[in-house]
Amino acid sequence: MIDTHAHLDKDMSLKGIDKIINVSLGLNFSEKHEKVFNAIGYHPYDIKKLNLTKLKKLASHKKVIAIGEIGLDNQKYNLAEQKAGFKKQLALAQKLDLPVIIHCRGLHKECLEILPKKIKGVVHCYSSSWKNAKKYADLGLYISFTGIITYSESYDKVIKNMPLDKILLETDCPFLAPVPHRDKKCEPWMVKYIGKKIAKIKNISLNKVIEQTDKNAKKLFNI
Repeated sequence: MIDTHAHLDKDMSLKGIDKIINVSLGLNFSEKHEKVFNAIGYHPYDIKKLNLTKLKKLASHKKVIAIGEIGLDNQKYNLAEQKAGFKKQLALAQKLDLPVIIHCRGLHKECLEILPKKIKGVVHCYSSSWKNAKKYADLGLYISFTGIITYSESYDKVIKNMPLDKILLETDCPFLAPVPHRDKKCEPWMVKYIGKKIAKIKNISLNKVIEQTDKNAKKLFNI
């Protein structure tokens, strides 16, 4: 199994997972563990700290495989500043030919207006409609699901309609632990519960979900 989006700390177990993408400007985990890779970028909450020179330097590291998470968030006040930082990081990713990991909360219309007509990447922790998911997929993006899909049936329609070859699995740990571990600290190995929920919704085997989503992750991130 591949966890395509994690925020690792030293107390987490890395067992039970073949590969992990750690979303962090720090490279210590990816340098220490063969199975860990890095995505680097400035989250909307940190956009005031945006340093493109630092990103360019970090991107030259062999374990850096994506720019992210980058995007827009309706809980962050200065939308104009967010948009400007998002555009700059998108441009850098395209220049470096790296996929992007997109964070979008409540501002999908604005996000879709900014994105180029074709782009390599994934919309992580997806929590919007099937209509928006299809728009993202039509741009060439993957859709990634976290433990929130185990909390209710709110996302069943999106999962049912989204082709398996456009889906990725992630934990977004230490947040959003899936049922049956909800409200506990999330860890990478819990990604299997997200796979189980997708398998149930699509009425296919867990092995098929893992096989295809791993294939998708390897293709997108070249890992």
